[in-house]
Amino acid sequence: MNGTLLLALFSFPKHRLLLADFDSVGEPSVTRNDPKTGFTEDQSSYLLPPGSADLCFPTDFGSLKQVYSQVTGRSGGSVHVMKQSAFFELQKTEAAAAQTRNGYNPMLEDFGNYSMLIGQ
Repeated sequence: MNGTLLLALFSFPKHRLLLADFDSVGEPSVTRNDPKTGFTEDQSSYLLPPGSADLCFPTDFGSLKQVYSQVTGRSGGSVHVMKQSAFFELQKTEAAAAQTRNGYNPMLEDFGNYSMLIGQ
């Protein structure tokens, strides 16, 4: 998340915000929020030729919530972080529309490493 974007929100004091991103990528490591490099599988280094791999960084939603709350002056129940599945559980109609014939629902069952920040 770009800090400049957060500061730009001061121009919209009555805004609502919905951000979604990966909160973790790949297996845990000894460093915090380190990037993962991958093609269709994880690579051991980000030092690959340009354009040959994807670099994925996890978003630290706890820190993002704290910074967003401080910058905007919002707190308490007006700023939430939740997993994608919990968000779509609240959106019953939309979640039900994604259910397949065999009962599988990708909106609720996939992307367990995906979170959302909601500012109201």
